[in-house]
Amino acid sequence: MINLVKQKLEKVKLLRKYTEEILALSPKLDDEKISNMIEERQEYLDSISIIDLQINELLTLDENNNLNTEEINQLNKSIKESVKEIIQMDKVIRKAINTELKDVKIKLNQPQTKFSSLNIKA
Repeated sequence: MINLVKQKLEKVKLLRKYTEEILALSPKLDDEKISNMIEERQEYLDSISIIDLQINELLTLDENNNLNTEEINQLNKSIKESVKEIIQMDKVIRKAINTELKDVKIKLNQPQTKFSSLNIKA
């Protein structure tokens, strides 16, 4: 059980670091890279989910609650803190992407031309 929780903590730390890399990018300049990284990020989330399933299986088999040790509780606390940080970074990323989308929409809906009229000769 402790090994699974340690593995989960390591995966969450990797996810946090990867999310920090995404956060450091500019939606205006690196939109394609951000999109690809967000898709790749799903692999981290999937691996954490697999570990969660394994932990839950062990917990259902543990009728006497012998697996909850102080070390596991400390590891779980670290995992929760990291997940909170990831959630905050996700909010910032989403806000930056939404702001960029709004800016593009405004530019597309209100094109500003430099010419007051356009002469076309046939």
